[in-house]
Amino acid sequence: MIASGLPIQSDWTTLLVATRPNGNLRVFIDTNLIYSTNIPALANATRAGLFNNSGGLGLVNRWDNFMVFDAGP
Repeated sequence: MIASGLPIQSDWTTLLVATRPNGNLRVFIDTNLIYSTNIPALANATRAGLFNNSGGLGLVNRWDNFMVFDAGP
């Protein structure tokens, strides 16, 4: 877990997480930047993933139209 308690409006429609080859990470809700950080371990990461942060949330957390793509340098 890299962040919690972020202010997210209840009517959001799009979540975008952008990672860069240098470990920079930015999280957008719709067009609003809500979080950014640098995680050096991501500089060499080759996989992406989503997880539930508590047991029994399989039907609570829903991920539709999920895509992972290379955003380039």
